[in-house]
Amino acid sequence: MPATLVCPVCTLSMVVPVAQPGGQIRCPGCRHVFRSPVPQPPTPARPAPPPVEVLSLDDAEQVPVPPPPRRPIPVEDDLPPPPSNAPLVAGGLVALILAVGGVVFWFATRDGKRDDVDATSGETTAAKNESAAPVGGSGALPADESKDLAAIDTLIQVLRTGDPAERVAAARRLGALGTGGTSAIPALIAAADSKTPALEAASGAALVKIGPPKAGGDAVLAKAVASASAVVRGYAAQSLADSATVPAEAVAPLVKALADASQKVRMNAAKALGKTGARADALAPLLDLAADPDDAVRVVTAAAIAKLGPLTAEDKPTIEAKLNHTEPKVRLAAAGLLVPLVTTADHASATWPKLLKEADPEVRAFALTQMAKYPEALEKSGEAVVLLLADPTPAGRTAALAVAPKHKGFAGLESGIEKLLDNEPDAEVKKAAFVAAVTLADPVAGNIPVFRKALQSYSAPAKKIAADKLAAMKSDAAPAVDDLISCVGNMDAEACAAAIRALAAVGPGGAKGGDAVAKSFANEKAPEPVLVAAAEFLVGTPAGLKTLKDARTRTLPAPVVAVMCRALAKAGDKDMLKWMTDQARDIEDCRAAVAEVLVKHGDDAAVRNLIEMTYGTRLDKGKQEKVSVESRRWALATLSKIDYQSVATPATRMKLHDRVKDLSMAIRPDEKELAAEAKAFLKFLKP
Repeated sequence: MPATLVCPVCTLSMVVPVAQPGGQIRCPGCRHVFRSPVPQPPTPARPAPPPVEVLSLDDAEQVPVPPPPRRPIPVEDDLPPPPSNAPLVAGGLVALILAVGGVVFWFATRDGKRDDVDATSGETTAAKNESAAPVGGSGALPADESKDLAAIDTLIQVLRTGDPAERVAAARRLGALGTGGTSAIPALIAAADSKTPALEAASGAALVKIGPPKAGGDAVLAKAVASASAVVRGYAAQSLADSATVPAEAVAPLVKALADASQKVRMNAAKALGKTGARADALAPLLDLAADPDDAVRVVTAAAIAKLGPLTAEDKPTIEAKLNHTEPKVRLAAAGLLVPLVTTADHASATWPKLLKEADPEVRAFALTQMAKYPEALEKSGEAVVLLLADPTPAGRTAALAVAPKHKGFAGLESGIEKLLDNEPDAEVKKAAFVAAVTLADPVAGNIPVFRKALQSYSAPAKKIAADKLAAMKSDAAPAVDDLISCVGNMDAEACAAAIRALAAVGPGGAKGGDAVAKSFANEKAPEPVLVAAAEFLVGTPAGLKTLKDARTRTLPAPVVAVMCRALAKAGDKDMLKWMTDQARDIEDCRAAVAEVLVKHGDDAAVRNLIEMTYGTRLDKGKQEKVSVESRRWALATLSKIDYQSVATPATRMKLHDRVKDLSMAIRPDEKELAAEAKAFLKFLKP
């Protein structure tokens, strides 16, 4: 008697003519073989449940019943054994329905259409499928079906020979296997090439779920990259890009894939080629991708070229050929690859000049920047520099300004820079123009207007250069004093220090800036270059010397203290002798000046202070600190030059004699020179 069954794998409903309990059934959809259920003997009667409302048949049809849950296809296990004697839902009612039978429908997707199944024959009205009858006769399967007839092999066979709907269903079921379905990859690739949209989509989706083939299966991917199916090409390119190694036979199809319509295929093909190391075959086509409209493709391509390995002189002809490419981006990329191959001025002269007349401004600017690295090669780029000063792009103008000082005197150079100073809209380019202008200008009175403009600009480097050149002009720079004063408080330390030095160089005319300089020196946060320049400026005026004396209690950098010591020593300030001597102990730069003032103006106190310095340690704020041998030798040498007979008391002279005698007997290795100098001093020293 016909019975209605449901496939446990694909949930396809089917009508079979005879349903032998426990017999084997082959599903016409997914080709899975399963066993028909075995009815359970009636169970003893149970107490009747409480009365419930019984729905009519019409009501029952309106209640949505979810389909049975899908189960994964068994791949390696044997066919499932017959079900146990679990109770059937609704007991005798279900058994009655199976016994009576009836006309039901099963659905299989075939190109998007629904096919009805004849209740008697089990065949569709659209195509004659294999009947879902118990397997028997010449096609019967033994009861103990082995793993050799596992579902995956059946699905592969259906994928190859079944009708369109069966092949789609088989592809889907294979995809559900995930990585367990790698043996089906060749069949799925072939199915995707069938030019049937539904089958191509299902096979492509299955390939993605299964993933790349196992080790040794790259040959399949190498062929698949050249597939007519976009789905297959995408899968193959992705798999090769993710692979640790790429076989040599994949290089040619991957190169072709660089021109694929799919952005992902191009990107993955480039990534895979980077792993091949095949520069001879891959470098040129990868360079062509520098003009790809997709940013991601260009980025991946640059990384792939880098992974090909270090470029050599053998690659230079390939790269230079791309300098003639129709796309500017390709020409620029090729120029960038040439940089490590151009290592001498001769190479630069042979490579870059031909790009200086390039139509694309970026390429011109790049070539000019590279030439700037080789002064000899720059001799050939003067004309290009002048052209680039009027370039429509800020990058081109900036590159020209950077090398402009190398072409001083070239026709049209200065006038081109002057136009930029007056009309340049880009702030950064204008700053570069000021730097170029003051660098090219000689320190003469006729160029003072240029220097004053630079001092008023926002370019700190230009301010510094202008101030330095004004300092070289000395008193002739007086017309620019006000502009120099305005720079004294500049946030840039180098520019501020240069302005202070220029004011000092101007002479009396620069004294006008004294208040601004003193204010900078008094600033506790002023950087060292500013403090040094300010101290040197303040040396020249009485008010400045007072400012320096008042600053002796501050903690200042050693270079600033050295300037202060030299200034006060030069002024012969006797009140500052002890302070200067103490500073000279630790700061070598001021020792010569301090020694000179001590010899001229030293007194008994100064002699005693120097004697104390000859000891190896000193007491400072309650702590013993070591005195360097160099400081001790300086103190001894200074004592030997002072007229101690005239300035020191007898007690001090005796103390000096005893101390020098002790030093002459020093035996430590680091005191050997100190002892020798003490012996020489002792010969003419009189107590």
